[in-house]
Amino acid sequence: MEELNPSIRIIIAWFAGALAIVVFREPVLEFLHVVHLTVRTGYSTVPTAPMAVPQVASDMFWAAVWAMGLAFLTVKRPTGATMFRNSIIYGAVALSIVQWVFIAMAKQLPLFDGGHPGEIITTLLSNGAWGFGTALFLLVFSFATVKLSPLSLT
Repeated sequence: MEELNPSIRIIIAWFAGALAIVVFREPVLEFLHVVHLTVRTGYSTVPTAPMAVPQVASDMFWAAVWAMGLAFLTVKRPTGATMFRNSIIYGAVALSIVQWVFIAMAKQLPLFDGGHPGEIITTLLSNGAWGFGTALFLLVFSFATVKLSPLSLT
């Protein structure tokens, strides 16, 4: 199949990243909370600073931004196991490092989740789940966009 227009790709990535939070990351977070691996819960509505939006809405926004980065890193349309593997690694490693270091410093929290193994595992698994979900939605939305495009009918 042909490569998607970059502006369409960015829009698809935006929705894929945001939706992956709700469908993949938050259920993993909630499961890990239920099995007592973390104190964090899925679908948190606790207001975030400075705009007091619910945590899950903030997570959806930033996940959408990160998904646009993922879309730029994968110039060709997402396909196959390689895309899923790379997206899981991107989520689990890149997002986790940013969370453990830069966000922790900005919020004056302990680096690397304070060294708590349960929290470190939670961060890796939930962000990896987001990467998987983003790859899945990128694939589905990209395929649907190409199939539904009026240009593909000619």
